[in-house]
Amino acid sequence: MMLTSLEDVFDKGDAFMPFTVAGYPDKRSSRNIISSLIDSGADVIELGIPFSDPMADGPTIKEADMRALENGFSTGDVFEIASEFRKTPIVVMAYGNTLHSYGYGDFVEDAEQAGVDGLIVPDMPPEELEREMEDIDTDLDITFLISENSSPERVGKLGESTSGFAYLVSTRGTTGAREDFVEDARRMMKMTSDLEVPRAIGFGVSCQEHARQAIEAGADGVIVGSALIDAYEQGGLERMKELASEIRKGVDG
Repeated sequence: MMLTSLEDVFDKGDAFMPFTVAGYPDKRSSRNIISSLIDSGADVIELGIPFSDPMADGPTIKEADMRALENGFSTGDVFEIASEFRKTPIVVMAYGNTLHSYGYGDFVEDAEQAGVDGLIVPDMPPEELEREMEDIDTDLDITFLISENSSPERVGKLGESTSGFAYLVSTRGTTGAREDFVEDARRMMKMTSDLEVPRAIGFGVSCQEHARQAIEAGADGVIVGSALIDAYEQGGLERMKELASEIRKGVDG
């Protein structure tokens, strides 16, 4: 059976891309969360590697990272988890220190063997990551973050360097749910209108209405993390699945 790629996902239509922390709150529960998100209509799973100082993430994800680490998660565990969900595209998010400690070549090799489709490194610019990986051949899609603080020239460079999709940061600061969304989404879509890769909006998407607004603004996908983790904390898998299904409906219009 042919496995679905990131390209296949965006060729098919608008994408729902939930984020969860690998190993949160423990390894067994993490697998149940991923399975439930897929059952709720996820097209792509963004799987974050727990890190002790996740500078791009808000308090919800930071707490999830700490719980996973406290429960014995190690970087290699992400590949074991990812390998169990090969029919759904998996994009791994890892901070630069994690890649450096693991070894860039070893990380890429293990990711590819596990069936991982893409990589996001939120705290490394393309110039630095390209320098570290210049002797590494990989089929992984490498995605970079574009924020509203990026100059037109920088947007162009990020767009040229990214593959799979561009990750649009819809607000200043860190991840986390918020009320004000639609104007930021429209502004991000306008400033990235020349990009030739699909564009997915994240940071602050927390409900069905946000997803609908993002797609209507021109996004090709929405990324949701903190809101789903909050839902899991409040009501377990059932509440998380309920919210994920609602957001899926927003993506579908």
